[in-house]
Amino acid sequence: MVKAKKIELDLKDKKLLATLDFNARMPISRIAKKVGISKGAALYRLKKLENQGIIKQYYAIVNPAKLGFYYCRVFLKFQNMPSSVEQELINHLETNPKIAYLGIIDGLWDLLIGFWARDLAEFEEFLDKLIFKYGRFVLDKEVSIGLQVWQFPYRFLFQSSESVVREFKTGGKLKVSNLDVIDKELLTILTKNARMSYEELSKHLGLSGKAINYRIKNLIKKKIIVGFRTLVDYKKFGYSNTKVLLYLQNATKERFNKLVHYLKQLPNCIYITKPIGKPDLEFEVLTRTREEFFSIIKQSRENFKDIIKNYEYFIIHEEPVSRFIPLE
Repeated sequence: MVKAKKIELDLKDKKLLATLDFNARMPISRIAKKVGISKGAALYRLKKLENQGIIKQYYAIVNPAKLGFYYCRVFLKFQNMPSSVEQELINHLETNPKIAYLGIIDGLWDLLIGFWARDLAEFEEFLDKLIFKYGRFVLDKEVSIGLQVWQFPYRFLFQSSESVVREFKTGGKLKVSNLDVIDKELLTILTKNARMSYEELSKHLGLSGKAINYRIKNLIKKKIIVGFRTLVDYKKFGYSNTKVLLYLQNATKERFNKLVHYLKQLPNCIYITKPIGKPDLEFEVLTRTREEFFSIIKQSRENFKDIIKNYEYFIIHEEPVSRFIPLE
């Protein structure tokens, strides 16, 4: 796995990051109280973590299904593709507002593209244009829909004593929510900077802080916003991200749910995806060594040898695009 320069943080920095991880809009006074430091010290440490690039972004987690979008993915394996053409493709995809995610990967596939689609016909149109233009460089492709996605905290930062693993879940049945222009703009802003103050939001939106607070609470009530997170650069701690695709056999609903529960308990699992496509289940895990990764795989297969038929994996090296809102 890719080795990165490790940054060692003290306990208070780790606790600060863990506190922000699943509540990025928490006021600095509450953060300071939870970490056990003064407000000034909390502000200083927070700014330092931002300047070091450890904190990359604060973002609202938006459930695309509540806005009537499918999270469609295409995995690509290239052949004889010049680096200049690959960069051209990536640049082209980066400018497309419907692209939710780009992952430059190593192993089974070379590129993972996430696309927000209103319907499968829209996704088909996107794929056709992509393949018509770059198909001669595509050795293989695979399409799937991320039906349900679970997000988990960066547990390597600070081991909580809580027995229940915190999670944010998106996906499910599509339900179109009618949002006005202000709600759409508010969502867009919060996915780029979830810590923006009410005063700053008021300047952008021309509304009072009270009105903005009401709108945010309403978006949460409707489960359009399911939470606020902090994007941490795990590479700076020497971790790399590996995505595992699981292929199951003879899986009952009970055993499948137990497998999902088991994966949720893995200390460094950060995502689980239930897709419609070739794999039956996917998960992402942060590890520092190949030995650590294969130990996780070995134990998982041993515990669920009755239903795990096979697995594949790839390492996610870069993520040029991570857009957290599917608005046109």
